[in-house]
Amino acid sequence: MTLAATVRLLDCWAPSDPDTGARLWRVTAAFGKAPTPVGQTWAAVPAPAELAEFGLFPDQDRPDRLPVGAEPLNRFVPAGAGVTPGRPPAEVAATVAGLLTETFAAGPVPPDERTRLLAERLAGQLAYGSGDLLRLVVAAPDGSPVDGELHLLGRGGAGRTTRVTLAPAGPGDDRPDLATRTGDVAAVLAELARLSNNDRMEITATVEPHQLGLDRLAPAAADAAFRAWWAASDRWARIAERWDDGAPTPLGRAELAHVRADFERHNLDLARSTAWAMGKIGDYDPYDEPLPGFPGDRLVALLTRELFDCATEQVTGDPARGPLLAYGIGLPFEAQEDSEGFSGCLLLVEPDRVGVLLVDAVC
Repeated sequence: MTLAATVRLLDCWAPSDPDTGARLWRVTAAFGKAPTPVGQTWAAVPAPAELAEFGLFPDQDRPDRLPVGAEPLNRFVPAGAGVTPGRPPAEVAATVAGLLTETFAAGPVPPDERTRLLAERLAGQLAYGSGDLLRLVVAAPDGSPVDGELHLLGRGGAGRTTRVTLAPAGPGDDRPDLATRTGDVAAVLAELARLSNNDRMEITATVEPHQLGLDRLAPAAADAAFRAWWAASDRWARIAERWDDGAPTPLGRAELAHVRADFERHNLDLARSTAWAMGKIGDYDPYDEPLPGFPGDRLVALLTRELFDCATEQVTGDPARGPLLAYGIGLPFEAQEDSEGFSGCLLLVEPDRVGVLLVDAVC
């Protein structure tokens, strides 16, 4: 579910203490069930006990919070034999984005660009997925009000509920691990840069040990040792069929930068086409220069860069430090792309391990 990935990524991107790096916020989601809108209307706000049930309170991270009321942001209204949202989702999304941004801004560090953009993305997912959407009022067990937090409860047409909470972080709140973060970046990016209505890019980043001690070898010997290990590895055996010629191509600093820029271009092209198919932009010529902007274009670029940074950090421990060696298979993407898409593999090699970033963009 990409909303869960969006929430976890916003949890990672939320403002931190600039001096210590300590997290200032916790963003969480919980998913539950309520009667369908046809079976139980929320024309009147549900009772606190029902809000607690539908929103899965008490929360394991914040057990001292309970809902005592709610402010409706949108409601399902009757439409023939069914229901329909009372307010346009786009209007609701703008309201929710404002609430998220205002809550962050009330903290000690203002949200940066990527936090604001991802908050807008989350707001859209909530608004379009929940015809009933409430801003919950929460209190401590003794009934005293709780400020500085945001709790949103949505219900879709099938009765599924989503509760999103934005609250100050506690001393024991840790961020998701790097592998989870990388997977969430990939999931959000793939949903924005769709291959088709039904097809999404598959992006995986893994780290494989090789224990070759490449830093003790001369450059040519290190290259030969890694190539021999890779050709015989189980990892290569599992993915080799994707390419006619799977020989790794060495990538220097400039070539690696080109691969990053090329993949960003590819993702922007896909996302622009998605925006056109959804009616968010008008017709355009793909050979125009410059190509038209579209809603979410900046977020697509930032997610692509974050994907490479996360994959690099998984291997080197520092996203700003390049690997000992780098290779590409099926890269650059522009050279391999055809009407059915492409598959590409980036190998980031350190002395005793290799990071494997695999992209399948084939319909």
